[in-house]
Amino acid sequence: MRVLSNSEIAQSRLSNSGLLHMKFSSAPVASRALFGIQSQYQQFGEISLFNRVNDLTKADLQQDYDQKRLIKIWGQRMTVHMYTPSDWIFIHDVYARRNNWIKKHTGTLGRDLEALLEEMEQLLLSEEKIPKEAFAELFGEQAKDLMIWGGVFIQGSLDGKLFCVPESP
Repeated sequence: MRVLSNSEIAQSRLSNSGLLHMKFSSAPVASRALFGIQSQYQQFGEISLFNRVNDLTKADLQQDYDQKRLIKIWGQRMTVHMYTPSDWIFIHDVYARRNNWIKKHTGTLGRDLEALLEEMEQLLLSEEKIPKEAFAELFGEQAKDLMIWGGVFIQGSLDGKLFCVPESP
């Protein structure tokens, strides 16, 4: 068995991530192969996709968003990533049951996280797309504290109750 040099390992990692000769055929294919595109700020995730996908256009990316072939949810490191919907279940299985800062944070605010998630789910069932402002109204005077750094939206996505559709690229 031959041991790879550090340079060969680096070349392999760059190639496997679509940054060298082997590029991906579409944004969803890249997202699936890399198990998500980190996109705390969407435009940086898109730059990552444009660097990894052959001939990706803004129109292609918009079509992927419109047809929900890419969704935004909180995942690894509890930061926003773009995933394919089929990968969403894996994120849920890994992260949903962990005791995380959101559970602690809502408790310190004197709010019942399960009740909040139930209210969010009822709102989400009322229309296909719900703007953040509707959630802020639902949460009342504690909205800013409940939504900080993703707040209850993180737990909602980890629980499989909601996802975000990326906006225009």
